[in-house]
Amino acid sequence: MKFTKENITKIILEVNQHKTNIQLIIIYNSKGFTKKIDSQQEDSDFFSNKEIGEILDAVIDADIKFKIYYNEFSFAEDIVNKKINHNSLLVWNLSRQGSENNQKSLVTSICDYYKIPFIGSSVYTMNLCRHKYHFQKILNSFNLAYIPTFTQNEALQRESNDGNYLIKMMKGSASRGTDETTSNLSWNQAKKKITTLQTKRNVKFIVQEVIDGYEVEIPLFKFNGVFTALGVAGISINGTFFLENQILSEDGSDNNNYDFYDFEKFAYSELGYSCEKIIQDAINIAEIMELDDYCRIDFRIRFNGDFHCFDISTTPYITEKSSPIYLLKQLGFKHKDIILLLLGTSTNPNIDNH
Repeated sequence: MKFTKENITKIILEVNQHKTNIQLIIIYNSKGFTKKIDSQQEDSDFFSNKEIGEILDAVIDADIKFKIYYNEFSFAEDIVNKKINHNSLLVWNLSRQGSENNQKSLVTSICDYYKIPFIGSSVYTMNLCRHKYHFQKILNSFNLAYIPTFTQNEALQRESNDGNYLIKMMKGSASRGTDETTSNLSWNQAKKKITTLQTKRNVKFIVQEVIDGYEVEIPLFKFNGVFTALGVAGISINGTFFLENQILSEDGSDNNNYDFYDFEKFAYSELGYSCEKIIQDAINIAEIMELDDYCRIDFRIRFNGDFHCFDISTTPYITEKSSPIYLLKQLGFKHKDIILLLLGTSTNPNIDNH
């Protein structure tokens, strides 16, 4: 259920023995380099030069042969025109261009069509996990870490609800469309805000209950068909562990107001409970949603230990300041080792499953 230092060391040793056979293709979108297909697409969907630089440095340090594309169409053209050998590739898709819920789909669809091995989940799963209303309904059907969530139409038709609420874009990353003006609202305030937003933006929104609690991220890697956790990374904002009205904005990766801490140790020593159940439920969610290779499941945990899943990331960040790197370093590894772990857990599965 959880990686040990010995598990990871063994995987890394095996990858190092065979890495000369790996030709890694990395497709990503970067601010200032990638020409946007949609000029209205938000910059926060793209990597900063610092972020992508950290990832590429880790690949270089891991001594992996690789080729980069910062435009999906350039990769597509080279595949269609057979400028690169389909048979020797492993594709890592970090791109995010496209319309609404299909922002990550193009590269993965091409790989699926040409039977090219790729790292990560299917197009279906990626799109499903970005649809925050749909995945919450699935979790609710399994009685699994559900957060009460309403479409904008459901919210407008409902008279009242107790509690505090926030407004998010229906599709995309967890914090998309969320800021101080759209969070910690009463039900009636949320309804008024939805009405205002509808007139300004041609997108769909959800209204979701605010969960006061500890925020944690659980990175998972699928090895030999079984999901295993790196650990449980807590997030503190401005030094605060228990989060009420604090939110990590969508461009949080570009600011320094948050830090990670070992939530497992904190929960055991300060709260008096084990994290075994939340790790197992993160794995259950990954299996139910048919995730593959690697992912990250995010929760808010109340004082009483009840936890609620608010985001499922199919391509979690592995920049220097990210929960997978934090947890890996806690075990004594370096940034480059995340690349070797990723390759070790992605090159074993049956390609037909992709």
